[in-house]
Amino acid sequence: MEERYLHIARAAALDPSTPQSLVCKQGENKLRVSLWMLISLYGSQVLEMGLFYSRVLKASPLLVKEIKVQNLGEPGPVVTSFAKHPGYGHPYISDEKFNVTVNARFHQRYGFWLNKGSSFTLIYNVKDSSEDSLVLAIVRGEDSYQEWTKDPSNAQLVSAWKRIYGRGSLNFTVTENDDYYVAFGNLNAHEMKISFHLKMHCMIYSVEDAESHCSLVNGIVCRVPLSLSKSKRVLISAPDKKQHGVDVWKVKVSYIPRWITYFILWSLIGLGLLGMELRKQGRQVSTSQREVVPLTSIEGNESPENLARESQSADFSPALGSENFQGGRGEQSLEQLCTVCLDAPKDSFFDPCGHLCTCYACGMRIQNGDIARCPICRENVRAVRRIYDS
Repeated sequence: MEERYLHIARAAALDPSTPQSLVCKQGENKLRVSLWMLISLYGSQVLEMGLFYSRVLKASPLLVKEIKVQNLGEPGPVVTSFAKHPGYGHPYISDEKFNVTVNARFHQRYGFWLNKGSSFTLIYNVKDSSEDSLVLAIVRGEDSYQEWTKDPSNAQLVSAWKRIYGRGSLNFTVTENDDYYVAFGNLNAHEMKISFHLKMHCMIYSVEDAESHCSLVNGIVCRVPLSLSKSKRVLISAPDKKQHGVDVWKVKVSYIPRWITYFILWSLIGLGLLGMELRKQGRQVSTSQREVVPLTSIEGNESPENLARESQSADFSPALGSENFQGGRGEQSLEQLCTVCLDAPKDSFFDPCGHLCTCYACGMRIQNGDIARCPICRENVRAVRRIYDS
């Protein structure tokens, strides 16, 4: 993909000899950094900087003890630190013109870092005699740009979207600090030519109140320690004019972890997971023990004979089979006796299953016990209903 990067003020052509594997590697590195950040461990990142590049690096002093910045190219960038977040200085005004050819069914982008409050006006002229148009999109962030390239006609993926043909303009104001891309998409079967005029008003951080300065010359590594007791902001900025013919720089930013914090955090997480597992096993053991408890507990003089007498002496009208029961157990078959005590007749059923299998006394014992389930189907017992013989 043919790309160019403005980085605040100056367009830097991407070397066409750059292998595709390098582009893929950069995407893999960004994904790796995202995964490290997801688990609260900061990774390193390579920043490509243009003229007037001005960016505050964010890191939690609880997790990071030091920020290290290493120059990967020509000297020029400067690292400064502040006790509090720096304010804006004088804005930088950029005014440049470009002529672009976008190949058929292809796209081309111009990328730059912009701070909140920056704005730009893009005046374009599509040089095509036909009625075909280009897609103009303002995209925030690399991830959003990659999504947009899969579906250039989807305006929901970008910050601003417009079909352009002939002459026109587009105004845009930045609301969050981030990478922004001016992208042109050609959905036609032939190449399209466009010229545009980009007027930018860039907000740049002031370095007047900086506590420390470190110039990134060859072989020099700038280190900024972060204290738990004192907040600190780190600003990385680029020169406002070419340095020995160079207007694009690359630096590597590394975040040195505060390992004691990670040790404590992961220890607490491990203890929490262990506690949850122990509680889970405890509940399983408790449930297993309850499963083997008898349906009724016979305590003291609560023998089957006493339960039968309690069933007979209850202040209710005669129950089903009570006349036969008065004649003695020998006059009743086992099918008519309570399946629990085998002494009193079956005169109650369980709600909601409806099984008639116990006397009223045993049925109430089951309902009020630890496991209120029917002895036949094991369904939970909601109530015990007594049957009366009319």
